[in-house]
Amino acid sequence: TLWAAFQPTPPPGLGTPQAFGPAVPNRAPASLPLIDEIELATPPNAPWPPPVAVFPVKDAQKIIRTANPGSPVLVAGDGEGLVDAAAAGVINGTELIQYSASLRGRQPELRRALQQGAALVVTDTNRRRARRWGTIRENTGYTERAGEKPIKVDPADARLDVFPGTGDDTRTVAEQRGVKSVMATDYGNPVSYTPEDRPANAFDGNTSTAWRTGAFADVTNQKLVIDLGHDVTTDRVNLVQPITKTRDRYITRATLRFDGGAPVTVDLDPSSRTAAGQTVTFPSRTFHKVEFQIKDTNTGKRADYVGVSAVGLAELRIGGQRVDELIRMPVDLLRATGAASLSHPLTLVMTRLRANPAEPVRQDEEVALARVFDLPTARAFALSGTARITGLTDDNVIDAVLGVPDAAHGGVTARSTGRLPGDVNARAAKALDGDPSTYWSPGYNEQRGQSLEYELAQPVTFDHLDLSLVADGRHSVPTRLRISTVGEPDRVVDVPPIQDSKTPNATVNETVRFAPVTGKTVRVTVDDVRDVKTKDYYSRQPISMPVGIAELGIPGVTMPHPAATLPATCRTDLVTIDGKPLSVRIIGDTATVENGGAMKVEACDASGVALSKGEHVVRARLGHDTGLDIDRLVLASAAGGAPSTTTLVSTGGSAAAHAAAPAVRVTGSGRTSADLRMKNPGHPFWLVLGQSFNKGWTATLDGKSLGPPQLVDGMSNGWYITPKGHGDLTVKLRWTPQTRVWIALAISALGVLACFAIVLLNPRRRRSRREARAARVPAGSVQPDQPVLRSPFAVNGARPSGIVVGLTAAVVALVGAFIASPIVGVVVGIGAGVAMVRGWRLLPVAAVSALGLMTGYILLQQVRYDYPPTFDWPSHFSRVTGLAWFAVLCLAADALVEVARDRAGTTAPDTLPAPEPPTQESP
Repeated sequence: TLWAAFQPTPPPGLGTPQAFGPAVPNRAPASLPLIDEIELATPPNAPWPPPVAVFPVKDAQKIIRTANPGSPVLVAGDGEGLVDAAAAGVINGTELIQYSASLRGRQPELRRALQQGAALVVTDTNRRRARRWGTIRENTGYTERAGEKPIKVDPADARLDVFPGTGDDTRTVAEQRGVKSVMATDYGNPVSYTPEDRPANAFDGNTSTAWRTGAFADVTNQKLVIDLGHDVTTDRVNLVQPITKTRDRYITRATLRFDGGAPVTVDLDPSSRTAAGQTVTFPSRTFHKVEFQIKDTNTGKRADYVGVSAVGLAELRIGGQRVDELIRMPVDLLRATGAASLSHPLTLVMTRLRANPAEPVRQDEEVALARVFDLPTARAFALSGTARITGLTDDNVIDAVLGVPDAAHGGVTARSTGRLPGDVNARAAKALDGDPSTYWSPGYNEQRGQSLEYELAQPVTFDHLDLSLVADGRHSVPTRLRISTVGEPDRVVDVPPIQDSKTPNATVNETVRFAPVTGKTVRVTVDDVRDVKTKDYYSRQPISMPVGIAELGIPGVTMPHPAATLPATCRTDLVTIDGKPLSVRIIGDTATVENGGAMKVEACDASGVALSKGEHVVRARLGHDTGLDIDRLVLASAAGGAPSTTTLVSTGGSAAAHAAAPAVRVTGSGRTSADLRMKNPGHPFWLVLGQSFNKGWTATLDGKSLGPPQLVDGMSNGWYITPKGHGDLTVKLRWTPQTRVWIALAISALGVLACFAIVLLNPRRRRSRREARAARVPAGSVQPDQPVLRSPFAVNGARPSGIVVGLTAAVVALVGAFIASPIVGVVVGIGAGVAMVRGWRLLPVAAVSALGLMTGYILLQQVRYDYPPTFDWPSHFSRVTGLAWFAVLCLAADALVEVARDRAGTTAPDTLPAPEPPTQESP
């Protein structure tokens, strides 16, 4: 340990820290600000949010209310599904909502809801997925297959079923078609879940997605397992490592196993880090399962992996084999209703899981929406939804979505090598739109080589650029530009030195001149920059901030401006159902869309989409190809099977429906109770208590129990009341667990009082103990209740029997081996045995020594590397974890030794001399 702490820092390799930690000179200065993509994209005049804000809720429901039982809403899904349905306008918050999963096994209640004309809503939530709770976000895993069992159990997976014991038919699950399964021992990082790094991405035919594992951790022996479910015969596979996101670490050696056979060792070369991949050949064989196991990386073993990227595979190609991953919506509701569902409104709500595009370290969990569902009857649906401009496509594709004419239509085709993640307004068109308040800006890191390219309708000749550059201390500033046109030599010009302003997004105008150039395609490349640095959030390393070019100033050339609204043309390249394209139009205003707002999606055919009984697959095209990400689709069908004219599934929240439910008058209330009174409406109704659902709530009507509450409105307690007679109704609500709490508190208080009574009211017992002790101690000796100097290395008591010594040492050794390691267990076990036999107190000395070594190592490492105080700070000192466990086990073993020797001592004969008999003169 001490040797490792004092070793010199090896030189960093390939831009990443090596061996025992990052080199100090590469760490960003503590004073360097952290300015990320979100801050750069935020308008400087945007107001700061208040520390506390109050948002009024219009027509808010009362915490205790009644509801008419007519037209309830049955939802397959969970609370996330209610949010999605509300966002899609399917519910408005006034309905009486019940989950189909909560009615599992309660057929009478399900039949009653159907008889009352329930509307049916199927969402793609209540997903089967792992959960971690150590972070505020990123705590849900990828959507699993029905019944999926992991290759390696994740001890941090603490999933909580919303509807325990209901099974996967109530959940949204993944279906991996074309293969039996694609799985891995791990994915993402050890702290938070990143479902976009799931194993299936290594076999989906898309190199922009990947299976990644071991971010900030060791990856040795991590494994990807593909079970094709059928035999293939081949003599080669093709391996592609991730080619997107951060990649400062990569695999250099791996092994392949086919059907569990002998390993085939593979050394991965640079070709594996390209889209074409590295082809690995071997003697032809027939197999159905292939395993890819990581053996080494370019960074090798390290003491810590802070700031080090994950590794994995973007593609493992086996001929034309691939996985087709679909997300199957819950099937319980439509299976339970069957053919009777045709007489009820039915709405399918599908929402794509996505990430914030302004966070480049994350990717969308679902690159495109792909859903499968099963209809019990044929019916027709109206289609609607929402879409957004994708952040993963080229600038010219975005301009086309906005209706900007390109060079082929008399306008300008604008492209760039990069764009600030999440900011559509940072595209190439903004550097040629004549507006200095907008600008092109690429992503972070290396700015040299970033370029803009414009294809014009007609050639243009120019000899200068009227530049407007962002110089605000938050952007790097170009110092040299290269102007290129087809068929002419490049022109390289220096940009005069520019002083930064302190005003965000401030610009400076400069004109640069050069020999005239003529061309129809003009490229301007940043050859050199004055770097402005910030620090990366994850690695804390300094990185270059992007340049900002507000105007290139090509004389006589200006980008056409988009119209105020998007062109409402019908497109057939966005959505398919069962492989057939649907004609849809996109509706929205340009300003909202450019600022990341949503657009409406609607079908061009007013007659709707007719679907037969059975399975159906809905897909959206990749946003990279179309420029549009379809975020949500809603299929709505009215009772009887015709397309619905509205997405709102129920009018249960109307004034007419509420008039039939009795008004509630609260006659008394406390923290755990409420007394209610209401007029008898003469027909059934719902009583709703808007407290979190719990069976501890009870309700009595005129002294008779209404039974356990039912889950309604996604979180509330509901009782279905069928009143009798004609008099007013009196209902009492009680939180029954509170009674047990009061009883427990009373018992605890009595116990405390009893303890005081024993101590204060029994002086005779205390006096008799003092007299007994005095009788056993010879005159003139030290009294036992007085301080005594004794060696800290001496153990009280006597030597236990051989059986006790052996059993104690064995138990200590086994526990230590299980908790720490076999070596630690054996050492502590031997120490415990020696301490019991010899009476030496060596275990506390060993514990203190181990803690001292550990503390010294931590202090040296912290001084040497200045690790930042982040959530993963303890991971930098994993080398001394064994010392910590050794110290804890030594202290625990010492306590056992003391107990064993004390008990052995109590059975030994009393060695104190008998007291002298009292004389007549003794008091």
